Amino acid sequence: MPGRGVQGAKSAAKCPKSIDGQARCVPFDVWDRAVAGGNRPRTVHELALAVGLRKADGKKSLKRDAENAARILPAMNGRLSKKAIAGWLAIISLHVASVSALIAQERPYPPSRTLTAMTWHWDTYKTAAIGSDLWPVTWGPEDHLYLAWGDGRGFGGSDSDGRVSLGFARIEGGPQNFQGFNINGGKNPEHPASFPKKGKTDALLFDQGVLYANINLQDGKWPEVNHVLAWSSNDGASWIKNDWLFAKGQDNFRPAKFLNFGKNGAGAPASLAGYIYLYGVKREPQHQGNENLYLARVPRERIRRRI
Repeated sequence: MPGRGVQGAKSAAKCPKSIDGQARCVPFDVWDRAVAGGNRPRTVHELALAVGLRKADGKKSLKRDAENAARILPAMNGRLSKKAIAGWLAIISLHVASVSALIAQERPYPPSRTLTAMTWHWDTYKTAAIGSDLWPVTWGPEDHLYLAWGDGRGFGGSDSDGRVSLGFARIEGGPQNFQGFNINGGKNPEHPASFPKKGKTDALLFDQGVLYANINLQDGKWPEVNHVLAWSSNDGASWIKNDWLFAKGQDNFRPAKFLNFGKNGAGAPASLAGYIYLYGVKREPQHQGNENLYLARVPRERIRRRI
């Protein structure tokens, strides 16, 4: 293994310029303590830890650890033999190549030229409504977010206190100071639950002042269940179910998600305006998968009618 080529310490620190032109100091004290304790690195992740490139409680990223380690390794001459350095670089090259190839194979579309990067600020991370799941979301006309949850009590309470099969909630405020309110069902709701025992949704849409939901009625064993369109004209306080179903059964369309166009549906491009769009799959035989995704659309004024 490349880690066996460890040699004695010769200097306290080095700050070589890496391949990106930046000076990177190797904290040799971290490396020396690891080696002295018999913790010679055996993997790329362990190597990144040993040269101080990643904290022990940091998140693993094979590609990042490999690339960072490759930048540092040339400065390890004297602590690693040339043979060991060459061995590590060969292993790292294989790792980076395999990860890059895997990413390229799994990427269904070319990289976005608009969204080129994303940074998560984990110091702002918050949790709320613990015990509830699903949480489809849509943007209401008064600038609030409207959500739905399954099998929980929503905001406040406990997993059992106020528990409903399906509840609806509202979030007010921005990311730093948001507040959650249970509209329909859950702990201390503004209105009683419309779906206390059965019902789930993964699809919400606010469009021209009306809140729509696609409801899984849970009237059979999944996936043999019926779905129904429901709507609320009072911001989720009460719900009306349609009198016809997206019926269960082979080859039938099973709705899954609405296509949201921003606040209250107002962001639709002119070429797409006037319609409501719904994604779904076709119910296949049990031995087959649902490999195809379908997009349906209907004129807004006909959404409640069976066509």
